[in-house]
Amino acid sequence: MKALAFALALVGCAGDPVCPLAPGLDAAQCATLAAMRGADAPPPSPTNARADDLATATLGFLWFFDASFSRDHDLHCASCHAVERKFGDGVPVAIGLATGTRNTPSVLDAARRDHGFFWDGRADVLWAPPILALENPLEMGSTRLALAHRLADRYADRYAAIFGPLPDLADTVRFPDIGKPGDPAWDAMAPADQDAINRVAANFGKALEAYMRKLATGPSPFDRFLDGDATALTDAQRHGVEVFVSAGCATCHGGPLLSDGGYHDLGVPAWDGVADDPGRAAGIALERAQIFAPDGPYADAPVTIAIAAPTPEDAGALRTPSLRNVSLTGPYMHNGRFATLAEAIEFHAPAPLTADDTAALVELMAAFDGRYPGAPWRTWPDTP
Repeated sequence: MKALAFALALVGCAGDPVCPLAPGLDAAQCATLAAMRGADAPPPSPTNARADDLATATLGFLWFFDASFSRDHDLHCASCHAVERKFGDGVPVAIGLATGTRNTPSVLDAARRDHGFFWDGRADVLWAPPILALENPLEMGSTRLALAHRLADRYADRYAAIFGPLPDLADTVRFPDIGKPGDPAWDAMAPADQDAINRVAANFGKALEAYMRKLATGPSPFDRFLDGDATALTDAQRHGVEVFVSAGCATCHGGPLLSDGGYHDLGVPAWDGVADDPGRAAGIALERAQIFAPDGPYADAPVTIAIAAPTPEDAGALRTPSLRNVSLTGPYMHNGRFATLAEAIEFHAPAPLTADDTAALVELMAAFDGRYPGAPWRTWPDTP
C-alpha cells in the first residue's frame, strides 16, 4: 500500500508528472522506483508446515552450528555462512572439504525468495539447500543416512517433539551408517526405508529453513525513503537513486527483492584455470530431478513451480542476486570475481557512468541494508 500511495503521488498541481522523492525521474521511472519497496516479512512457506514455529526454529538454530553433521565433524552451516561475516564467508568462492567454484551467498533474507535457490536455481524450496550442502562432497561431504544416525544419537527427543519419532535405526542392515542415492548401501535399501530417511532429511532442512526465516532483515533506509522519509538517505544516496533507475539498473534489480528472479550470462571472466560455469543449463536438469521439491513427496502442501525447457541462452546464465544487504556480503558475482561494489558496477552497468555516478551507486547500495536480525538468532546459540 505504501508503494501504491507513492506511485499515485506522481502528478503535480499543474498536471505535470513528477517524482516526489526523485525529481529527475519521469512518471514511469517513478513507478519503477516505488515498486522497489521491500515486503515487511518473508512470504509464507506452504511446503513447510513448521516454517514459522518457534520450537522448530530453535532446533534449526542448534543444527546450523553443529559440526557433527559433516563427514569429518569439523564443518557446519556457519562455516560458510558465518555470523561474523554477515552470514557469508568473505572469500571469492566457497571453501568446505574442498574449494568450490561459486561464491557463497549470505543467508540473510534468503527466506524472501520463494524459489530458485543456488546460483543455477537447482532448488525451489529453502529447506532443500541444507540437504544438498550436507551431501555435496565439496561442502560437508556427509550423507542422509549418517545424518539420521547422528540425529538419533544426539537429538532424538527434540526431533520427536516436533516431527514425531525417528525410524528405528538400530538395524544397520536396513539402515546402514552412511549412504545417499547412488551409493551401493543406499541403493540396496528397501524403498520404504529410503522414504523414511528422505523424510528425516527433509525435516532437517525444514528446521533449518525455520531458523533462516529468523534471519530476515527489517526495513532498510531505502525502504524508509520510499515510505516518504526524505531524510533516510544522504544527498549522494538520493543521487544514486536517480542514477540507478535512469541508467536501467532496476531492469534486473527492481521489485521488492531488487532482483528480477531471472538468469543472465553477464560474461563475468572465469578465474585462471577454471572452466566457464554451465549456469542455468545444468541447473534445470538438477531442478527437475530434485525430490526435495515444492511439488514432491516431502512437501507439506505441494506447490507447482513451472520449470521452463532449457534454451541456448541458459548456458552460463546465473541467477540475478538480490541487492538487499549487498554492501555487507562481498566479494561479488557468482565466482567472487570482483572484490568491491565499484568494480562490479563498472563491469556490468547497463549505461556509461561517470565516477560520481558510480560512487553514488555504491553509497546507495549501503542504504539497501536492512535492519539486522535480532537476538538470539544473529549470533551463536548458547547451547552447543
